Amino acid sequence: MTQVKTVPIVCPQCSQETRKPKGEVVRSAKLGRPVFCSRTCAAIHANAPRKSVVFTTNCPHCGTLFSTSTHNKAASFCSRSCASAGSMNPERREAQRQGGFARAGNLIPPEKTLKIREGEKYASLVVNLKQRGVLYEFEYRIGDVIFDLVLLDRKLLVEFDGPYHTWKGQVLRDGEKDQIAKRNGWNLLRVVTETNNIPSDALDGIVT
Repeated sequence: MTQVKTVPIVCPQCSQETRKPKGEVVRSAKLGRPVFCSRTCAAIHANAPRKSVVFTTNCPHCGTLFSTSTHNKAASFCSRSCASAGSMNPERREAQRQGGFARAGNLIPPEKTLKIREGEKYASLVVNLKQRGVLYEFEYRIGDVIFDLVLLDRKLLVEFDGPYHTWKGQVLRDGEKDQIAKRNGWNLLRVVTETNNIPSDALDGIVT
């Protein structure tokens, strides 16, 4: 059996001294390639140019010094808020605005959503109002505020106040709605109810 002749080499990656086959060393020298002690060191050396380097730089938006790296997905700004503000230009802002206009027609208005969601609880009252021939609309919007019911021929807004309307925060919101109704020339009536489903006689004595 022929014995493979080896020669000593010093690994250029880890500086460890070892022995490698002479033929391999000679071939590598002719090709101008270094000889490593192992495949691991060879891989580390080959990947070194692609390895990201951490460094500090100033945020281009706020000027804060922060750490980032040469990785292709490294941060260019110190925070998400700076990235959002710093990357926004007039062209992108205008594109977003135009995109909003284009989608506006596909959005369901809040009052329509409430009519779909809350319709069942007014079912028995609707029967009563139709029998009386009253002009009405549930979930009626004035500005940014939506009222439970409007009696159009009476210029009257109706709010049905369940048990939670005694809560402090809700009392404040109800007061604000009262002022909005008044400023817009509407009378507002609050009807106290203990149930979520509004009974058909909730407006008896008011609507005749």
